[in-house]
Amino acid sequence: GFVGTRKHTLSLSELVRLVAEGKYPVVLLSLKPIDGIRETHAVVVVAADDETVTVLDPMKGERTLAAAVFRMAWALRESVAIIVSR
Repeated sequence: GFVGTRKHTLSLSELVRLVAEGKYPVVLLSLKPIDGIRETHAVVVVAADDETVTVLDPMKGERTLAAAVFRMAWALRESVAIIVSR
């Protein structure tokens, strides 16, 4: 199983560090700041720095978001990240 899997509330700098370590966090976002849609959505973060965050979005494929937009969308869902580990 995935005994090391945990839910975390993280900062953007912590998320950037995890991605740099080769982890791919699943995060919950509000789509309101991104697409103007009032929905919660899960994406996988595949790259992140202080300027942009790139996610794999099951609805729209790979997307690169401005870090400020990502941070707002993520904060609206309590900055939750799920880190899957075996």
